[in-house]
Amino acid sequence: NENYLMIKPQYTLSYNTKTLCPNWVAWHLKASDTYYLDSSGTHYGRGTFLADTDLPSGWYRVTSSDYRSSSIGFTKGHMCPSMDRQYSEEARDSVFLMTNMVPQTAENNSGIWESFETQEVKWAKAGKELYIICGPLGSGGTTTGSTSITSYNASLYGNLSEIQEIEIDTNSDGIYDDAIIVPASTWRIVLILDEGDDDLSRITTDSTVIALNVPNTYEGYYTDTG
Repeated sequence: NENYLMIKPQYTLSYNTKTLCPNWVAWHLKASDTYYLDSSGTHYGRGTFLADTDLPSGWYRVTSSDYRSSSIGFTKGHMCPSMDRQYSEEARDSVFLMTNMVPQTAENNSGIWESFETQEVKWAKAGKELYIICGPLGSGGTTTGSTSITSYNASLYGNLSEIQEIEIDTNSDGIYDDAIIVPASTWRIVLILDEGDDDLSRITTDSTVIALNVPNTYEGYYTDTG
């Protein structure tokens, strides 16, 4: 099934058993959903990555160890981030399900992607409410964390190998028989409204919409200083 709809209390997603990633994840963000941007108050922090038992019986459920981040070099990249679901411990835990993850380079995940997530929280704290949808696109990313890279020269970063997938052993028999597709980029679309009621009626041609498409590569964030 390449388009399995999963409606969770905290967000909604379309799951793809061919890529073993979500096609998209969508949620609503308001101030009370978020964590504190300063030192006051309490938030639930990070959770534990878990296989999603809501997938139908017989479907493979990706685990945290399948990403083999230390050898492959791609992080478990949240679509709906932890900072957006801090209103309860259960909500925080929900975003650490592996159906909410795609393989992201550290330069993508901890770069523009995380910076924009933080900006979304700031908008929510400033009296906005946001409708967010995001997901992976295409296949093939690059990272310096992969053991497939035998040589790396920061001034000639184009020699990085493009990685299309992360092979996994679904039957625990020592045979790689499936794969998590590594996206070429991650995209994000955000609708920003003032806080209020009857949101659909308040969307007009003047409403603010922001779209991002972030390359899932190391090279995209290399700056030549020499």
